[in-house]
Amino acid sequence: MLQELDIHGLTESEYDFSPDNLAHETEFHSEHSRFEYPPWIWGLMFAAYAVFFAAIAMATGHDGKTVFMIAISIAYTVMYFGTAAVLVNIKKQPEDKKSFPPQVIETWTGPLSVNSAAIQILTVPAMLALFGVSIAIICGAR
Repeated sequence: MLQELDIHGLTESEYDFSPDNLAHETEFHSEHSRFEYPPWIWGLMFAAYAVFFAAIAMATGHDGKTVFMIAISIAYTVMYFGTAAVLVNIKKQPEDKKSFPPQVIETWTGPLSVNSAAIQILTVPAMLALFGVSIAIICGAR
């Protein structure tokens, strides 16, 4: 079985990775440096994180050490979103009034409708909030 292997095929690539070839075969999506999501998406995302932290605090925040850890987690979350907001506002782009509210949101994987993008964006925060509420229910049932 080992003799059937093509050693030449394992050592040399059949693909041409030269810059000229990549430019013709690969479609690149530009990076967006502004928050183009509608405000309601941001509101739902922050609400989901607030529900998560409130539920975890209610379920486990009975001593000082736990409250301190939850406060640190909240601070990291604020820093995560705050740093992104500061970096976006460093080089403020002029707002195109025709583009708001956006009908299509450009994502890394290509353009999506606002509702499809909202589902992708809010899935993790919603599941995180559900997890926090589940932990609070379990701890409350004891």
